Amino acid sequence: MTSQKHIAILGAGPGGYVAAIRAAQLGARVTVVESHALGGVCLNWGCIPSKALLSVVELGDKVKIAEDLGLLVQGPVTYDLARMVARKNRVVAALVKGIATLFKAWNIEHVQGTGSLRDRQTISVSVADGATRDIQADATVIATGSSWPNLPQFPIDGQQVLTSQHLLDLDRIPASLLIVGAGVEGCEFAALYSGLGTEVTIVELMSRVLPLEDDEMVFKWDGAEKFSSTSGWKRMWQGFMRSATSSARLCWRTWLRRRAKSRLRISWGIRRRSATMSSLPEFLPCRRSGVWG
Repeated sequence: MTSQKHIAILGAGPGGYVAAIRAAQLGARVTVVESHALGGVCLNWGCIPSKALLSVVELGDKVKIAEDLGLLVQGPVTYDLARMVARKNRVVAALVKGIATLFKAWNIEHVQGTGSLRDRQTISVSVADGATRDIQADATVIATGSSWPNLPQFPIDGQQVLTSQHLLDLDRIPASLLIVGAGVEGCEFAALYSGLGTEVTIVELMSRVLPLEDDEMVFKWDGAEKFSSTSGWKRMWQGFMRSATSSARLCWRTWLRRRAKSRLRISWGIRRRSATMSSLPEFLPCRRSGVWG
């Protein structure tokens, strides 16, 4: 009889926890190492919480045209961001609990701590009390996900220079918001906060928003163009922060000083949470796009 295989998974995001459940369904003994919350960035600080907040704004937009549908509403639509965030947290907590329930149902071991690879079959885990535990397995899955870059020219302080994680937990609607990067995430937060009444400015180096999406989904503009649309975005600037020099830093700092209650949202993408390819252990064969075994 074939002995049960042991699979260790580093990371419990959408890649890690799904792999863990499937491996357990196929008969493996599974151990998952996660330093933060089950579900990773997507569930806790990304797709799910942003959609929970956006759904409220979308409902508010429907109420604004309710009279056209024959529904009479007294007074304008207003938003209580603190209560929206509290509801978002309940939605996230319920889904995280659901993953924990699935882990329990499939006898998947969850180790809370920061893991690092010692060799192909060993993960060294530092737990909260400072102790270290080695987990040996027949196979290891690297699913460490991604994190936000913290570049020296735009230091993230959580007060005025923010990541999406900070924007998802604000309890007050900012008067103005400058978003650097018009990718999917940048446009999503522009839609959210402009819907809440914030004056939103987007900065994008490329000649259009959503530069990685199909042409049919986006529009183009030249230079700094004001426009009005259903999204409510105030202004789009192209190439505003093309340079990572002191002049670029001066631009956004001047913008922040002119707006006492403003925020700067860094949205130029995310990076691998694991070490860079050049510093990964020699026992991991690498290629430019990632690690392969």
